[in-house]
Amino acid sequence: GVVLMHPGYDFSLGEEVWPRDLASIVIRIPDLIRRAAVDTGVASVVYIYDASDSSGTPRFLGAAEIASRESATGEPVLTFLKEIELEQLRDEKALYREEVVQAANKQWIVVVHALEGDYKPDIIFVIVGG
Repeated sequence: GVVLMHPGYDFSLGEEVWPRDLASIVIRIPDLIRRAAVDTGVASVVYIYDASDSSGTPRFLGAAEIASRESATGEPVLTFLKEIELEQLRDEKALYREEVVQAANKQWIVVVHALEGDYKPDIIFVIVGG
C-alpha cells in the first residue's frame, strides 16, 4: 500500500494559508488497478511508478496485465506482473502511453501499452478519421 497525505486545503488558494488538519489515506495498488480496469474492454498492460522519491528514479508501485475478457463474476481478469524499470518500458514497447498523475502529495507515472499481438489495425479509423 501507499500512504497519501494532503494538508486539507486547496493549494490554488495560495500558500500563505496554514492547514489546520492533515488527511491521509492508504491505497492498495493491486486494488487500485483492479478498480481502474473495470469496463475497459481493451487488453493492455498498466504500470504505476512513484516519481516523488528524492532519489530521482521513479519507484515501481505495481503492474498488471488486463485481459479483454471478464471472469465469471464480471470482474476484469488481471495478472499481476513483476517489477520492471521505467526506462526499459520506454525503450521496448509499442503503442505506449505515459501520463503523470497528481495523487495528493505524490506524482505517479502511469504507463499503459497494448499487449503484444493484441492490437489489430482497422480501416474504419482511416475512413472516420479522414
